[in-house]
Amino acid sequence: MQPLSEMDPAVLKHVRGETLSPKEAEIVKNWRSQSPERDQLLKDFESGAPWIVQEVRNIVRLDFSDIWHKVVSELTAEGAGPFPDAAPVLPLPQTSKRLWKIVGIAACAIALIGLVITTIRRMNHHPAKPIASTHRTNTAADIQPGANKATLTLADGRRIVLDPTRTGPLASQGNMTVSIETAGQVRYSPSTTPKTSSAPLYNTLATPRAGQFTLVLPDGSHVWLNNVSSLRYPIIFTGNSREVELRGEACFEVTRDESRPFKVHILKGAQPTNESDTVEVLGTSFNIKAYDDEDTIYTTLAKGKITFHRNGNDVTLLPGDQSVLTGKVVDVHHNVDTTIAMAWKDGNFNFHHADLESTMRQLARWYDVKVEYQGKITGNYAFQGSISRSLTLQQILDNLGKYGVHAHLEGRKIIVLP
Repeated sequence: MQPLSEMDPAVLKHVRGETLSPKEAEIVKNWRSQSPERDQLLKDFESGAPWIVQEVRNIVRLDFSDIWHKVVSELTAEGAGPFPDAAPVLPLPQTSKRLWKIVGIAACAIALIGLVITTIRRMNHHPAKPIASTHRTNTAADIQPGANKATLTLADGRRIVLDPTRTGPLASQGNMTVSIETAGQVRYSPSTTPKTSSAPLYNTLATPRAGQFTLVLPDGSHVWLNNVSSLRYPIIFTGNSREVELRGEACFEVTRDESRPFKVHILKGAQPTNESDTVEVLGTSFNIKAYDDEDTIYTTLAKGKITFHRNGNDVTLLPGDQSVLTGKVVDVHHNVDTTIAMAWKDGNFNFHHADLESTMRQLARWYDVKVEYQGKITGNYAFQGSISRSLTLQQILDNLGKYGVHAHLEGRKIIVLP
């Protein structure tokens, strides 16, 4: 059986249940045609009971703590070690190669998907008991992760604080009623008692540190706001375009309307709207990351087509493209993994060759803490991997500590040591 680390990414996407492009589907077809064993493997997987399929997909997503412990136990008996107590969630810094070999052993172990399917089929009527979590018990001192919370500023200046428990109508704005129909989501709908207004009415949804929220705009477009972000928008789109202003990070799924393009003006610092960078779309799915404390603006396109406007220069992005604006220079990266940029929306940190500073910025925003570096930080850290945003900060730091990052808490400050 081919190790997981050597399988074509298209095959892994198929196993994970993700949508394939025509080219990727052809790759999977060729892969399974190379041997009866491969073809039967995918047939068994595709025809398996739903719980079997889910179990295998969980394994392919590297949820392999049980296998890790078995491998470590065998290696320890042979005199190797010592090894970390828990299976790696974040990979090692590039400067540490010894444990990478152990990670590789675990990765190869879980790659025996055929053996796993056979074992699970034998247990079809006797599912295994859930594996106990290896994370330590939370304490009162743990700093909890962010949650659905935001502030909605109405056209008349009133501010409504939104939290995870609040639902129902919030206010009447012109001809629209603002409400929270499901936890963590603001929605606009036509009012039963419409009012006339001579001027456009604007609302602003803003998330604090350790906050996130979802917005359904009047045209049906969905916007997911990450922490420390805000979106200013009209309660009704009029004229020949639909225009909003963004600070921070948001993921958009725009309702298609060819007669009225959707425009996102990206603001940073004291930048006025008429000098902003602009993303123009008709209907598409994309993520924009433009924090004030970061020099670079990232625009990542998952589907559709968008145009990035920069000082009169236009850059067109197709699915899988990412524009990277640093200073006055715009670069376009092709064939990027768009799930990395949008992982936060699905409740994960996804690090892609992330250095220590950018990693700590993400943690600081999500857990509402500060970061202080004491002394010169050495080592070429390049984190790559996914970890849940639902963990406590202490659990995150425990994971980082296993791989060479020395940090501890002092109040609400992370102290990073050499």
